[in-house]
Amino acid sequence: MTERFYKVFEYQDPNFIYQKDYVKYSGLKTELHSFYLNFLGNYNGKKWASALTYQDQQDYNYNYALEYRTYRLDQQNLSWQNSVTWFNHRNEAFKMVLDAAYGRNHVKDVSVVMERKLSFFQYRLGVEKELVLMPSHKLAVELPKIFMCLWKKNSIMLLIKVQKRIYL
Repeated sequence: MTERFYKVFEYQDPNFIYQKDYVKYSGLKTELHSFYLNFLGNYNGKKWASALTYQDQQDYNYNYALEYRTYRLDQQNLSWQNSVTWFNHRNEAFKMVLDAAYGRNHVKDVSVVMERKLSFFQYRLGVEKELVLMPSHKLAVELPKIFMCLWKKNSIMLLIKVQKRIYL
C-alpha cells in the first residue's frame, strides 16, 4: 500500500492555456510479510490442531526528491496456537488449549517527535468440556486463563485474566 503526496504547479503556457503539473515528493509505504504453518492430526485417538504464525510489518516515509526513507513503524509478531481434543463414549468432547504469542513494536515518528518501544508476551491456557443434555443438545463449558505481560524500556505491566465461558 502506498499513499503519495504531490506538489501541484499551475502555470500558463505560451498559447495561454492553463496547465497543472503534479510532482510527487513523498509517500507512505507499508511492507507486510507473513508466514504460517498449520498441522492437523491424530495421536492415540486424540485430535491435535496446531498453528504457528509469524508476521512483520514496516511502515516508512519515502522522499522521492531526495531518495531516502525514514522508518515510522517496525512491528513483529509470533504466535502459536495448540489444542488437543478427545471424545468419550457419549460423544462428549474434552479439549485442552495452549496459545502463546510474542510481539514487539517500535514506533518512531519524526513529525510528532515520538519514539516508543513496546514488547508483549501473552499465553492462554484453557480447558473445555462438553456435556450431553439430550441426544441433540450439548452444553460446553470453558475455563480459560489468560496472562499478558507488556513492557517498555523502564516499566512492566501485567494483566492476568480468568473467566468462564458457557456455550449452548
